[in-house]
Amino acid sequence: MEKLSKYIEFINEGKNKNKILEMTGSPKGQTRYNTKEELLSELEKFGFTHGHMSKRNNCVELLLTNDKNSQTAKMELADDLGVEIMTYSDICDLYNL
Repeated sequence: MEKLSKYIEFINEGKNKNKILEMTGSPKGQTRYNTKEELLSELEKFGFTHGHMSKRNNCVELLLTNDKNSQTAKMELADDLGVEIMTYSDICDLYNL
Protein backbone atom coordinates (compact mmCIF):
# COMPACT_ATOMS: atom_id res chain seq x y z
CA MET A 1 0.00 0.00 0.00
CA GLU A 2 2.87 2.38 0.80
CA LYS A 3 4.32 1.75 -2.68
CA LEU A 4 1.01 2.64 -4.34
CA SER A 5 0.65 5.80 -2.24
CA LYS A 6 4.15 6.90 -3.23
CA TYR A 7 3.37 6.44 -6.94
CA ILE A 8 0.07 8.31 -6.66
CA GLU A 9 1.86 11.16 -4.89
CA PHE A 10 4.51 11.19 -7.64
CA ILE A 11 1.83 11.46 -10.32
CA ASN A 12 -0.17 14.12 -8.49
CA GLU A 13 2.90 16.29 -7.86
CA GLY A 14 3.60 16.59 -11.56
CA LYS A 15 0.14 16.81 -13.09
CA ASN A 16 0.61 20.28 -14.60
CA LYS A 17 4.21 20.06 -15.74
CA ASN A 18 6.42 17.92 -17.92
CA LYS A 19 7.88 14.96 -16.11
CA ILE A 20 11.36 14.16 -17.33
CA LEU A 21 12.39 10.53 -17.38
CA GLU A 22 15.33 8.37 -18.38
CA MET A 23 15.24 4.68 -19.25
CA THR A 24 17.54 1.70 -18.76
CA GLY A 25 16.99 -1.89 -19.80
CA SER A 26 14.09 -2.79 -22.05
CA PRO A 27 10.30 -2.75 -21.65
CA LYS A 28 10.06 -5.83 -23.90
CA GLY A 29 8.73 -8.81 -21.99
CA GLN A 30 7.31 -6.73 -19.12
CA THR A 31 4.90 -4.66 -21.19
CA ARG A 32 3.22 -4.74 -24.58
CA TYR A 33 5.90 -2.34 -25.87
CA ASN A 34 8.90 -3.77 -27.67
CA THR A 35 11.05 -0.64 -27.53
CA LYS A 36 11.66 2.33 -25.26
CA GLU A 37 10.58 4.60 -28.10
CA GLU A 38 7.15 2.94 -28.35
CA LEU A 39 6.57 3.32 -24.62
CA LEU A 40 7.85 6.91 -24.56
CA SER A 41 5.43 7.78 -27.36
CA GLU A 42 2.54 6.69 -25.12
CA LEU A 43 3.95 8.33 -21.98
CA GLU A 44 4.28 11.66 -23.78
CA LYS A 45 0.47 11.80 -23.76
CA PHE A 46 0.71 12.04 -19.95
CA GLY A 47 3.29 14.83 -19.95
CA PHE A 48 6.48 12.77 -19.86
CA THR A 49 9.56 13.74 -21.86
CA HIS A 50 12.90 12.01 -22.22
CA GLY A 51 16.00 13.49 -20.63
CA HIS A 52 19.48 12.45 -19.59
CA MET A 53 20.75 12.16 -16.05
CA SER A 54 23.86 14.07 -15.16
CA LYS A 55 25.73 14.76 -11.94
CA ARG A 56 26.31 18.36 -13.04
CA ASN A 57 22.90 19.41 -14.28
CA ASN A 58 20.29 16.75 -13.64
CA CYS A 59 16.69 17.38 -14.66
CA VAL A 60 15.49 13.76 -14.62
CA GLU A 61 12.79 12.98 -12.06
CA LEU A 62 12.15 9.32 -12.89
CA LEU A 63 14.23 6.38 -14.09
CA LEU A 64 12.39 3.48 -15.71
CA THR A 65 14.03 0.07 -15.60
CA ASN A 66 13.16 -3.53 -16.29
CA ASP A 67 14.87 -4.61 -13.04
CA LYS A 68 15.07 -2.57 -9.82
CA ASN A 69 18.00 -4.75 -8.72
CA SER A 70 20.03 -3.88 -11.81
CA GLN A 71 23.45 -2.38 -11.21
CA THR A 72 23.80 -0.34 -14.39
CA ALA A 73 25.54 3.02 -14.34
CA LYS A 74 22.16 4.71 -14.78
CA MET A 75 20.72 2.89 -11.77
CA GLU A 76 23.70 3.85 -9.61
CA LEU A 77 23.52 7.49 -10.75
CA ALA A 78 19.76 7.62 -10.09
CA ASP A 79 20.36 6.30 -6.60
CA ASP A 80 23.14 8.87 -5.99
CA LEU A 81 20.93 11.72 -7.24
CA GLY A 82 17.79 10.60 -5.42
CA VAL A 83 15.87 10.04 -8.66
CA GLU A 84 12.64 8.00 -8.35
CA ILE A 85 13.02 4.50 -9.85
CA MET A 86 10.10 2.51 -11.26
CA THR A 87 9.84 -0.56 -13.45
CA TYR A 88 8.32 -0.44 -16.91
CA SER A 89 5.48 -2.65 -15.74
CA ASP A 90 4.79 -0.37 -12.73
CA ILE A 91 4.35 2.72 -14.88
CA CYS A 92 2.25 0.86 -17.44
CA ASP A 93 -0.02 -0.34 -14.64
CA LEU A 94 -0.36 3.19 -13.27
CA TYR A 95 -1.39 4.64 -16.63
CA ASN A 96 -3.29 1.58 -17.88
CA LEU A 97 -0.96 1.16 -20.84
